[in-house]
Amino acid sequence: MLDEERKYFDEHLSDLLKQHSGRVVLIRGSKLVGVFDDEPAAMAEGARLYGLQPFLVRRVLPASAEAWPPALSLGILRGKMPPTEREPREPSCR
Repeated sequence: MLDEERKYFDEHLSDLLKQHSGRVVLIRGSKLVGVFDDEPAAMAEGARLYGLQPFLVRRVLPASAEAWPPALSLGILRGKMPPTEREPREPSCR
């Protein structure tokens, strides 16, 4: 999933760094859809334009910078939503 978008980002990274370093890009297929100041704005525009269809939102940083998508850390990509106050949390293993 998002192979085409990641390939576009990687192939255009040097140009993106020159023009949009530190900003956030929205990519769909092999097209740069928009450039934003923050991830929430890019995500909102992606959701407005594409709904549940895949799109890539990524901050333009040098390749050595580590990225950790919030959806991965929250478990959303696995279809697991964070627990609410009404739902008991799973016990953590120590």
